[in-house]
Amino acid sequence: MYSIRRAFYCPLSTGSALVETLIALPVLLLLVMGAVQWGLIYQAKATLNHAAFQGARLGALEHATESAIRRGLARGLLPLYSPDSSYSGALRTFHGKVMPDLLTSARIRILNPTREAFDDFGQTVKGRRELPNERLYRASTTIGAKSVVNLQDANLLKVEVTYGYPLHTPFVGPLISTLGFRLPGLTAFERAQYAVGRIPIVSTAMVRMQSRAHRNGVMISLAGEPELPRSTTGPDPDPVGSGDDPGNGGEDDPGDRSGDGSGDGSGDGGDEGLGDGTDDGFGDGGDDGSEGGGEDDLPPISGDPGDGTPPCSTPVSFTGTTTGLTSV
Repeated sequence: MYSIRRAFYCPLSTGSALVETLIALPVLLLLVMGAVQWGLIYQAKATLNHAAFQGARLGALEHATESAIRRGLARGLLPLYSPDSSYSGALRTFHGKVMPDLLTSARIRILNPTREAFDDFGQTVKGRRELPNERLYRASTTIGAKSVVNLQDANLLKVEVTYGYPLHTPFVGPLISTLGFRLPGLTAFERAQYAVGRIPIVSTAMVRMQSRAHRNGVMISLAGEPELPRSTTGPDPDPVGSGDDPGNGGEDDPGDRSGDGSGDGSGDGGDEGLGDGTDDGFGDGGDDGSEGGGEDDLPPISGDPGDGTPPCSTPVSFTGTTTGLTSV
């Protein structure tokens, strides 16, 4: 038995398990801590989404000012700073930690309305440029020449928040900040966040203005933001029912294809005129151009429509003055 053991004994295998453990353990620890760190980043992203909406909603109530948006943002980010569930502790954290930290770790930009919107639709009130917000349903929908939006769309407040979330996990945090600092295309603010051991997280939120927007310094200009194109197409020049069609003088007429009553645009009088151009004389526009609002403009009804479909089997009575349509 002793000779068999000596035959399979290899002195080179002594300590190999320890070496393998020393090699695999750092990699395993790095993967575990990386998973923990990315889980914390995901939690911060979800919290920031809620905080950005809170900031946009408060900004919509207070004239889209930066201070109002920042206060709403601080309220939404408070769970990331305060472990204290009491009101007094949360209040101390809000004024002592969150608000001062957001002055250096958060960047707020208003993507809409832009400065060009104030040039197109703004009003000067007490030396301040404001965007009208009253009775938008009655305001003109004309597209602004500079902002490429109408007044209704200019009253949509869209806020972009970039927040530098601190990386707390050892080894992985410094590794992420070092690699992120070398990424191309970073802005000066994002590079500064990586330099201090934070990772920039971006979130946007959009709400409708509930007050007059005041022009301020965090609103962007389209001239300096070429990556934010705007649509140059205006509204439909002839929407259905707009009355802009010179052929029927009212709505788009799906049945007026025979040219009947379309010479002067007064034959339809705004009615749909589904019977225009038929052989039974209904909807022919009339001689005085007064058809369209009367009760004589009815679709043709007969026992046999002539297209192979069976006639209506249910008797229908009409009490109107239309001749020949008393019963079917």
